[in-house]
Amino acid sequence: MTNAVLYARFSPRPTFEAQNTETIDLQFERLRAYCIASDWTVLQEERDEEISAGSMESRPGLAAALDMACRHKCVLAVYSLSRLCRNTQDALAIVKRLSAAGAELASLNEKVDTTTPMGKFTFTVMAAVAQLEREQTSQRTSDAICRYQKNGWRMTPITRRRKKGEAGAPVNCLPYGWRLDVRDQDKIVRDVEEQKIIRRIMSMWQDGLGVSDIATALTEANVPTRSGNRRWHHETVRRIVKKNTVEE
Repeated sequence: MTNAVLYARFSPRPTFEAQNTETIDLQFERLRAYCIASDWTVLQEERDEEISAGSMESRPGLAAALDMACRHKCVLAVYSLSRLCRNTQDALAIVKRLSAAGAELASLNEKVDTTTPMGKFTFTVMAAVAQLEREQTSQRTSDAICRYQKNGWRMTPITRRRKKGEAGAPVNCLPYGWRLDVRDQDKIVRDVEEQKIIRRIMSMWQDGLGVSDIATALTEANVPTRSGNRRWHHETVRRIVKKNTVEE
């Protein structure tokens, strides 16, 4: 027989009518019935009343339910994932914690029950959809930044402060090959001299030289770096090659 910990949350709104809301009593009633049908023993019931799902840290009932489920390696049962958390990412974080402790999750409304093969499959699909959404958001953000930069808009601070104890002036954070427009400090324009060096680097790269060899060649040729010294580092060359290869 499987043990279960029940969790319910209710955040009433003035426009809701009591008979049409998923009250805590109603949630527990349905959860108990589900446990009986599944032959599960209820170890504990935890609740959060009049608390939003926005912050997981501010819900003592959820914290207690998670601790109990993990400690006893049992099922955390909820009426709906919306009662548990606000988004799929938070749900995945909770399942990851439960799984690491040997516990499981069951949600009546979404028919998710990670104690069964089909339940695990359903949650895996949810995880895949969440991952796809994050990757698409990241790609859209990256594309937008590239469009802005190609139109000459600065997307990074002018400088960053050096770390505590680090000597020297603030470090320029503009992309290599670009400088601030003297007429508009919110825009960037191509730096003619740095663009020449980029073309030189890319030519050597296309000829088959590695980043370390390119750095050595630039140093030996006394090509100035942005900081003003004559020694090129292979990581600097690697970043320039990567950025200009992607843009091409």
